[in-house]
Amino acid sequence: MTATAGGMTRRTRGRQPAPRRPRRGTVAPDEWLTPAEAARLWPPGGIYSSSVDPQRFETAITGSGLVIGQRVQLHGEWREWAEENGSGLSSRQLLWVSRLLRNRPAYEKRFGADTYEAMLTDSLWGVYQMIGKLNPRIYVLSR
Repeated sequence: MTATAGGMTRRTRGRQPAPRRPRRGTVAPDEWLTPAEAARLWPPGGIYSSSVDPQRFETAITGSGLVIGQRVQLHGEWREWAEENGSGLSSRQLLWVSRLLRNRPAYEKRFGADTYEAMLTDSLWGVYQMIGKLNPRIYVLSR
């Protein structure tokens, strides 16, 4: 693998063309995610706002020599499917958000402030995907 200016890597060995395969891409903020929510969500998750910028992400992909064959924006559909087919994760995350917000001092005392923030961010991430504030994307890439 070699690094490129865009930060992506590419294979340098092998002569056979790679098949087109779906690759999980990025989660982009939607217009429903307010700047204040983003500012609160990114730091505890160790996320830089530039890493969720779809244009920057796609520029890095193409800068590494790959071609974007297809881009699928999932919105909340994959979360809806998971809820309807038994996962229940989004429902549980919504319950966790409610409990974490309601009793912050007790959770901070038990787990510490940083762990509390990480737990809240993780749970909000799923809820925000479900309601369309974060938009997961899948890319089909080829060389």
